[in-house]
Amino acid sequence: MLKNKKLTTGLLSFALLTLCFSIDGWQSLIIETVAAQGGTPAPSTNIFTSTANLAVIIATAMEVLAFMIFHFLQYLLDPLFILELTATEGLRDIWKYSRDIMNIIFAFMLIFAGIYTVITGEKELVNSKYKKFILAVVLVNFSWFFPRVILDVANVLTATIYQLPAGLSAGGSVDCKLPPKIPGGPSEDCTIITDVKYFKGCDPLPTDYIAQGIVCYKRDPWVGETNTAFGMLNGLVVNYGKLGELTRVINPSATPAAGGTKTERYKQYLLFLMHIMFILVLMAMLFLPLAAMFVVFLIRIPIMWVTIAFMPFMFLGFVIGDKMKNFDSMKIFEHYIKAAFLPAAVAVPFAAGFLILTEITQVSCPTIAGPLCADTGPLLTNVNTLWGILMLLISFFIIWFGFWAALSIDTIYTSATSGIRSFGSSIGKTALKLPLSVPIIPTGGGESMSILGIDDAIGRLNSGLSSGMSGKDAFKAAAGGGKGGATATAEFSKVLNSPSNAQTRILTDIRAKLGVGNKFNQQELTAHLGQRGNGSRSAIDASLKKENIDISGLNDSEVAKIILTKVPEFQKATP
Repeated sequence: MLKNKKLTTGLLSFALLTLCFSIDGWQSLIIETVAAQGGTPAPSTNIFTSTANLAVIIATAMEVLAFMIFHFLQYLLDPLFILELTATEGLRDIWKYSRDIMNIIFAFMLIFAGIYTVITGEKELVNSKYKKFILAVVLVNFSWFFPRVILDVANVLTATIYQLPAGLSAGGSVDCKLPPKIPGGPSEDCTIITDVKYFKGCDPLPTDYIAQGIVCYKRDPWVGETNTAFGMLNGLVVNYGKLGELTRVINPSATPAAGGTKTERYKQYLLFLMHIMFILVLMAMLFLPLAAMFVVFLIRIPIMWVTIAFMPFMFLGFVIGDKMKNFDSMKIFEHYIKAAFLPAAVAVPFAAGFLILTEITQVSCPTIAGPLCADTGPLLTNVNTLWGILMLLISFFIIWFGFWAALSIDTIYTSATSGIRSFGSSIGKTALKLPLSVPIIPTGGGESMSILGIDDAIGRLNSGLSSGMSGKDAFKAAAGGGKGGATATAEFSKVLNSPSNAQTRILTDIRAKLGVGNKFNQQELTAHLGQRGNGSRSAIDASLKKENIDISGLNDSEVAKIILTKVPEFQKATP
């Protein structure tokens, strides 16, 4: 079996390589086949364009959401914004109720301690807790004040981290530069997005705004003293991450599509599809961490509200200690600390990454990158060198890995964004598989197979040869595709197990071909089904297809095993 698999894998691999590198092969096997089925397909109707359109829709949707999230993050990352939210009178009123309740609890605890000491005469419990009790009674009345002090300290630390790029730069300002659009040309100054409008706000387009689909935004010159979260976000996401430019698709050359050969049109569509997939992956790499950041900082607001409002209850856990176990109210304080310092944790990778990128772009590209600065043609809009792609990828990795590392500060945030992270980990693989999943290899009968389907076809061919099928029949079964393996087995077994009209019809056909009263073992039934002259296998396949069950991907041995297992009347008794 292994020998057959190696042989068939080698032969099909050689055939595929010959197919790929032979222009005539592409032309005759793929393009001409399509043309024969109804003329040369227009770009708007062929499968390449349909796949590309779907990818463009997804990428555009992610870009629009990225703009909205970017707009929100300008405020969610602003320390003054959270200060205003936590200074509301309603929040303070809740805190007052919490404090009063906690004072009542302390009074009952004091009474209980006195009664316990008088009745038992034991002082160990009181002696071990009274210092914490006195401290808690005093500090509970200041539990509105010290959270704000902690928040101020966290905000100062965050601002200090964001000022590092300016502090380490000459003159105390950040000189943000972008890789040149034209190889050998001058570097361009960064810009910042100062306002974003959506939908009707862009109709008519306001003065000095740039239209991007249903979004329009205003760019202003880069401010050298930009040392805030707003500045770092603009630098990493808008400039180095190219938000607003990333989904601008480079149109394929009109010449091949309009008047070239079928082979040239096919190549053009395939390259265009690969370009779209590349953009989709990059847009996902930019959008997903922004989406996770939005979720985290949105969750942070109610966490801070709840912890501040019920901060007095933390002193109950402070006094009682570990005996509260999962109900330890000291966790209120722990979650507040982590929420307060979350912006500082996010600021570290953002500021460090932005500093590295700004310093690298100050150096002439040929000096440090050499061949990476050569003109490769437009890889993305305004990106014509591998150096530009490298800067783009570095910014994505800084945003991606730096942000996820910062989230480890609290399990609440990692749990809330685990779905986004796992989706991001798989979307790249999926996007890379999409071009390979296009059914471009004709298999006969008007059907086609994708490059990814070759592996399944090899498995079906190998199973057919191992079961004794002729080479012609095995190849036909492999190329015909259909459902194979676990799917076909499960469907066939299910219909034989479940009493129904479909089961009755199928059993009637099986009995008619195998003969009522006949008994088989596995080898005998496999051989019987393999004798194509008696029509047993084809009749069983046809009967199942009437019930929308396709077992063409199963070999005779697999079909025989299912029949003998699910229809015991045909089983030969073991001697």
